Amino acid sequence: MDVQDKLNKIKDSFESLSFNKKALASAILMSGIAVSGLSIYKLNQPDYVSVISGLDRGSLQKIIPALETAKITFKISADDTTLFVDSDEADQASIVLAKNGLPGKPTSGYDHLRNTDSPYLTKSAEDQLSRQVLEENVASAIKKLTPIADVQVRLALSKNSQFLQDVDPASASIVLTVKQGQHLNKSQIQGIANLVANAVPNLSTDNVIILDQTGRVLSSSDDLVGAASSQLDHKLQIEKELTNKVTEVIAPIVGLDSVRVNVNATVDYNRTELTSETPADKTVILSQQKEISYDKSLTGGQGVPGSLSNEPPKHSKFDKSPKSAPEDDNNSGVSHKNITTNYSVGQTIEHTVKSSGSIKKLDVAVLIDSSADKNLPIDKITALVKSSIGFNAERGDTVTISDVAFKKIEPQKEEVIPFTSTALFKTILKFGENVALLILFYFLFFRNALKIFKKEDKTTEDASGADNTIIDADKNEVENSEKDIDPIVLSDEEISIEYDRLKNKTSEMFNSSPDAIRDVFTSWLNNIDFTSNDVDEEDQDDSESNDQQEKEGESK
Repeated sequence: MDVQDKLNKIKDSFESLSFNKKALASAILMSGIAVSGLSIYKLNQPDYVSVISGLDRGSLQKIIPALETAKITFKISADDTTLFVDSDEADQASIVLAKNGLPGKPTSGYDHLRNTDSPYLTKSAEDQLSRQVLEENVASAIKKLTPIADVQVRLALSKNSQFLQDVDPASASIVLTVKQGQHLNKSQIQGIANLVANAVPNLSTDNVIILDQTGRVLSSSDDLVGAASSQLDHKLQIEKELTNKVTEVIAPIVGLDSVRVNVNATVDYNRTELTSETPADKTVILSQQKEISYDKSLTGGQGVPGSLSNEPPKHSKFDKSPKSAPEDDNNSGVSHKNITTNYSVGQTIEHTVKSSGSIKKLDVAVLIDSSADKNLPIDKITALVKSSIGFNAERGDTVTISDVAFKKIEPQKEEVIPFTSTALFKTILKFGENVALLILFYFLFFRNALKIFKKEDKTTEDASGADNTIIDADKNEVENSEKDIDPIVLSDEEISIEYDRLKNKTSEMFNSSPDAIRDVFTSWLNNIDFTSNDVDEEDQDDSESNDQQEKEGESK
C-alpha cells in the first residue's frame, strides 16, 4: 500500500467520524502541532542569563556594538535596563565588557533637583544639594579621561564667614577606578588634583587626596613621598631597560627560555649646586682720591733725643723764585698725604647644578641553563654583558654569570571537567526534556485519538467482514480441499454431478448474500486491466479449460 492509499484511508476514516469526534481529533492534532513547534523553538533558543542591570541608553549604545563585534548572542529587557546573554557565553561577554571599560554608567546629574517636589528648601538642604551637584560635575569631568572607568568624589566645602581668618579650607577625597591594563602617571594625577582644586572654592591641591580602587594613595601633599615614588619608578625603569638589553644579547645564543637576568642599579638622587667666583686678570681704575694735611704744631725739635736733635738749625737756603707767605707757613709744619684709589676688578661667577639620578653602581647577575649545552662560552658572554650595560670598573660595577641546569617544569595537567558540566550534557538534557514532553503528550492525547480511529476502522471491517465470511470460508475450504485431496481423473458423469452441485451452491450464495457477491465481482473488475492486451499464459489456459468444461457439461 503506497502513501496515497494510506492518506486516502485516513481521510475516509476521518470523514466517517461524527462531528464531535472530528472536533476532538482536530483539537488534538492542532495541540500536538503547537506543542511540537513550541518544543522545537525552545530547544533552539539559548539559555539567557542576566549580566548587567540598571543600564541607561548611553551605556547600551556602547555595549551593543561591542557585543555584536564579538558575535555574542544577547537580548535587552523590555525596559532597556537589563542585559541578558547566552549562559555559554556569559564569561566571554564579561571579558569583552571589562576590556572595553563597560558599562560606563554616568552619574545622574541633577536628578535630585528634578525629583524635588517642593520649590522651597531649607538652607541645609540647599547646601547639600549644591554639594551633590558639584560632586557630580567634578566626577563627570574626571571620567572623561581615557584610563578612568569610574570615579567617586566627596567634597567638604568651606563655610563662609565675615572674617577671612575664620574660613576653613575645603578638602576633597577622590576614589578612581582605573581600567584594566591601564595606569595613571604623575602628570595625570596632578592634573586631576588641579582640576578639582580649580572647581571647588577655597580648595588647594594639598587638600586633595586621590586613591585608586585598591586603596593605594596616588597623590600626597608630602613632596618627599612623591619624590620617593618617582625615584623608585625611575630606578625600576633603568633596571628594566638594562635587563632587556642583556636578554636580547644572550637569548640568541642560549635561547630565551634558558636565560634569566637580574639587574640592580644603585642610583644617586642627591642634587648638588656649586657657585664659584673667579677674579679677572685685568683691572680698571674707576676713581682715585688724594688727601694732604699739614700739622703746624709739630715744628720744634723732634726725633730721637741725641746729638742731632740738639744741633741748631742749619742756614736756610734761599730760592731764586719768591714763595708766597702761606707756603712758607706750611713748610714750617708736618704734612700728611692719603691717596684712595678705586679699581674695577672683573670676576666670573659659575653656578653648577649636578643632575640627580646618575648611576653610581650596577650589579648584574645572569643565570644560564647548562642542560642543553655544557660548553658555553662564558668569557664571550661576559664581554657581551659588560658591553651591553656600559660596564665601568671605576664605579664598582660587577657582572656575575653562572651556568646551572634548570629544573624542568612539569606540564600542568588539564583539569578534567565533569560531563555534567559540559555544554553537550546541557544540550542533551534540554533535548531529553522536550522528548519527555512529547511522550507525555502522546500518551495523554494521541493515544486516545488513535484508539478512536482504530475503533472506527474495526467497525467498518466488521461490517464488510460479515458479508465476506461465507466467501472466505468457501474459498479456504476449496483451497484446503485442493491441498488435501490428490488429483484424480473424473468421468464425464462425475463432472456433470460436480458442476450441478457448484451451480446450486452458487445460486444459494447469490440468494443469501447478494452484496458480498457484488463486492467480489467489483473487486474482480477493479483488478482487471481492460486496456492491456497482456494476459498471462496460465490465466489464458485456465480460461480455455474452464470454457471447454462448461461446453462439455452443457452438451451432456
